[in-house]
Amino acid sequence: MRLISARDRKIVAGTIILLAGLGGVWFIETNEFTSWDLRHNLWAPCYLLVHGMNPYGGGAPSQVVGAVWFPMSIGAFLPIGWHSERQVANVWLLGNTAILVMLTWQIASAERPSPIRFGLCLIMVFLFPPVLSHLVLGQFAILAAVMLLLATWLINGGRVLPSGLLIALSLTKPQLAVLAIPGFLIAAIRVGGIGVFLKLVGAITLSVILLTLPLFMVYPPWIFDFLDIVAQTPQWLQPSPFVLLQLEGGISGLVLWFTLATGMFVVNALIWIKLPATRAILWSLALTPLASPYVWSWDLVLLLPLFIHVFYQLKTKLASAAFGLGYLACWGQIVRVRLTTDNSDERFWWVPLAMLTIVCGTYVTDTLLVKRSFEVRAGE
Repeated sequence: MRLISARDRKIVAGTIILLAGLGGVWFIETNEFTSWDLRHNLWAPCYLLVHGMNPYGGGAPSQVVGAVWFPMSIGAFLPIGWHSERQVANVWLLGNTAILVMLTWQIASAERPSPIRFGLCLIMVFLFPPVLSHLVLGQFAILAAVMLLLATWLINGGRVLPSGLLIALSLTKPQLAVLAIPGFLIAAIRVGGIGVFLKLVGAITLSVILLTLPLFMVYPPWIFDFLDIVAQTPQWLQPSPFVLLQLEGGISGLVLWFTLATGMFVVNALIWIKLPATRAILWSLALTPLASPYVWSWDLVLLLPLFIHVFYQLKTKLASAAFGLGYLACWGQIVRVRLTTDNSDERFWWVPLAMLTIVCGTYVTDTLLVKRSFEVRAGE
């Protein structure tokens, strides 16, 4: 049997990369894809700014509503304003798809799963309905999650400035980082005491200033229009305990939410104190849909890093089967709600609870089964 040489492997890899690149260019230039949220919240303000106009003033081609994403993303992605919205939407779609594949692979690399297990994980990730909604709308949560994961790794390595930049950019949608930010501050103290803590706060602050600098240079009063848009944003029904508990219980519901959120912040802090930061961030992201006061169903992609990690950790067939069946039941219920109701977003409030129950239940079951198997073998 002839072995493939290193030179042949490089040629094959190079050919695949070249073909993928050409296919990507063809897709970007020919596909008539458009994303509502990306168009209004990122492309439109970038288009307005590069043409010397108020990024939060409205009036970009095909823009119907004002932008509500925070301005750091405008400074970071400003060059997209020189390209068509269709091209940008296609790049964003391909980029987020590639990020999900790489995220699934990177989390898998430590466990070295079989190709079948990796493939099953990819199928579950891309069939998760919030992922499909996220990709179609051109949302930001996948990118924010990856930036927060990378920031954790950088802080662990003592690289405060690049981690501060990633955290600042992730604050484009600050509600996605309500648990991660306190965790990063705890991690900074664990890595280097109050000195690293202050450096991280300074790096985040400096990065926010630098990322918003283009807006101040082109149209200094932008901040007033941005605040007006945020203030005028209606209170939508969302799958957030903050919204739903108030809807059902008024002030009592708000008090209950505050109590639950406080408990989650305490638990989150304990997780960052006791676990390695690279594992703690997985829990922070997964708990965010329950703790954040402002969340949509497509933001539930924040559950995926922990979901993927636990799926690869399972060692017994019983726990793995229970994990798969639990996912199928959750997926089926989401699809049923989408097909048989008005598909209003607040109807998916239960998804984070269901997914966390699957993750925690199968992990505990797997741990107990492995322990029992070890004890049986030790007693023989």
